[in-house]
Amino acid sequence: MAKVIVIIHEKGCVGKTATVTTLAYLLSQRGHRTALADFEGQGHSSIIFGVKNNNKLEVTINTILRKLIKDESLPWSVVSAPILTVMPLMLFAMGSPPFGQQKAPLVK
Repeated sequence: MAKVIVIIHEKGCVGKTATVTTLAYLLSQRGHRTALADFEGQGHSSIIFGVKNNNKLEVTINTILRKLIKDESLPWSVVSAPILTVMPLMLFAMGSPPFGQQKAPLVK
């Protein structure tokens, strides 16, 4: 049975990336099939595991998860080892602009 572990915090510099990448690595080393979904705007978890050009992601989480379920080959933006899969899921792939390019909210 699959287990989902979510590490989330709105504030930066609280150790999310270090925790997530270490946890994903250790779980995969112990033989657990592990997927790391990187929703961080800067994609640091993806970069740590060797994803290149994560700012040019052309697929969404839906595309990647469907391919994983069907055991199809993954897009170039996904790094996959026998047990660990890293999915760089930059927010702009889901309709938001890249980090640093968000428009300020309108204030009335």
